[in-house]
Amino acid sequence: MLKVFRFKISTLLIVLGGMFLSNVALSTQVAKRYTNLYVYDGASYNSQTWEKTASNVDHVLFGFWSINANGHIYLPEPALDINDNIAKQDYSIDDAIASFKSNLAKSSMLNKLCNLRISNSNIKFIISIGGWGGSDKFSQGFSRPSGRKNFVDDVDKIFNNFQCGDGKKLFTGVDIDWEYPVKRIDFSEKKQTVNPQDTQNLHTLMAYLRARVGQDKIIAMALPHGNDDADGGSIYNYFIKNNNLSNAQFIENTSFFTIMSYDFMAFAKTTVTNAPLFDTTAGGKQTIDMGVQALIKEGVPSGKISLGIPLYGRAILYDYNSKYPGKTICISPNEPQPFAGNYAGIGYTLPPFVDTNGSQPQCAAVWILYQDINVDNLQKSIQYDQDVAQYGYYWTTPESNFVKVELVKGSLADSPNGYFSFDTPDTVTRKVQYVKDHQLAGISFWEASQDKPYNDDTININGTQYYKSLVRTVNKDFNK
Repeated sequence: MLKVFRFKISTLLIVLGGMFLSNVALSTQVAKRYTNLYVYDGASYNSQTWEKTASNVDHVLFGFWSINANGHIYLPEPALDINDNIAKQDYSIDDAIASFKSNLAKSSMLNKLCNLRISNSNIKFIISIGGWGGSDKFSQGFSRPSGRKNFVDDVDKIFNNFQCGDGKKLFTGVDIDWEYPVKRIDFSEKKQTVNPQDTQNLHTLMAYLRARVGQDKIIAMALPHGNDDADGGSIYNYFIKNNNLSNAQFIENTSFFTIMSYDFMAFAKTTVTNAPLFDTTAGGKQTIDMGVQALIKEGVPSGKISLGIPLYGRAILYDYNSKYPGKTICISPNEPQPFAGNYAGIGYTLPPFVDTNGSQPQCAAVWILYQDINVDNLQKSIQYDQDVAQYGYYWTTPESNFVKVELVKGSLADSPNGYFSFDTPDTVTRKVQYVKDHQLAGISFWEASQDKPYNDDTININGTQYYKSLVRTVNKDFNK
């Protein structure tokens, strides 16, 4: 039987923000909230919809580029970014600039961004550096003055040398996505690295970067959603303990902070909602609101906080009897009933995200893109708890067809039962209200190619009409 339960809401994300262009501490009064959108070259390159979506936001964050152990920035996917294919870490910024200038007519991601900028002069374009797979050398690269100088030199080159066909510069900001300072689990090398000096090195870097690029450039930071680094990153590791002066300077040098308030399910020890706004009796240890409050506790003005919203859901697939070997299934034979209170599917014990050898098990929660979720089949009987602000489903064998065929395009690995949580226009609307209530800067979305088309398609949910596009839903609620 398909069990349905409620969730409650109170925050959101894509990179929608408020007063991002100023590096001074912001008051709690936000004059304008911005919508920000991450564009990932590997996902958006062949997408037919992302450019229309991106043309309707305030900030486009393009990534990810990486750094090497010496702090130099390089292009991990030059074939996509500039239509040139050279060995991975050999493609320096100088190489990239030279190739970009000679390939302006080609259909690369940077040229697509240039076309978008030329036709939408109000959009600010930000280069995003790092990400989960691209920040493994941050600790080493930023540990020495020479590495920090190399990084800042390369950022300056990016600002001044990537010019579009109209002669104007493409990028006016940089987003540093360090996952994570102080403590990082490296799955590929099966090890955990700990460096307490990372926080001080980050603050030193940000001060040097701001002094070099000036006050008119955007310098953004992406932060984890949590305040406990037991499994993932910790917000607290970005701030120096008992050094209010350094923290104040770090906050002043940063234009805005984006909380990656999603993927709660990825590191969880039990099944939890993927992007819960508030805690519930069914939830895990972390919520979006807790992340926001952790940042405010560190002295970050609410007007510098952008709330992240995922354009995807997460599914955990169960199999009590391990009938599907080789599939992406999480097995926990000691708990035959995955229930916690009134919330079906929540609280089910999962294998460790990282085992004793440091490897990542197959049961990591699978992604379901929002564009593949059939929101037209949200039935009136399906409810969500507004404190969590996400839909959640637990299905068993008799009803698994509903989830796999009617609700989601394609199959969820043929699992006979599982748990799936995701955002919809009504949950995002609730998170927008949280942003307004707490005077946050705006919302940031990951990722551009995963939304439904930015057009006039609407849906009626419990008597209210919404745009199907989550980005357009947010823009409407921000009166854009």
